[in-house]
Amino acid sequence: MAARSRRFEPRSRHRVRKASVRDFEIFVEDERYDAPTLLFVQMADEARVRAFARRKLEEDRRYLGVEVREHGVRLFGLGTLADVSDGDLSG
Repeated sequence: MAARSRRFEPRSRHRVRKASVRDFEIFVEDERYDAPTLLFVQMADEARVRAFARRKLEEDRRYLGVEVREHGVRLFGLGTLADVSDGDLSG
C-alpha cells in the first residue's frame, strides 16, 4: 500500500488580513474622585469608540463626563467634558 503524498502549501499563499485597530485614551469624570479615571481601549474606528464612550457615560449615574483622545489629541467629550465645538452629542 503506497502512502499518498500530501502537497504542502506555504502559509504565504493564504490571504491573511490583519485587524486594523486604533488606540484611544478615555478619561471618565466620576463624582466620587478628584481625578478622572483613565482607560485605554483599542477600537476599529471613531464611530465605535464614540458608542463605547456613550455607553460608559450611561453605565453609572456617578459618571459625569467622558473625554476621548487618540495619541493625546482630544477627539470629543460627552457630559460635563463636552465642549461647544463637539456639537450636540446628546442624542
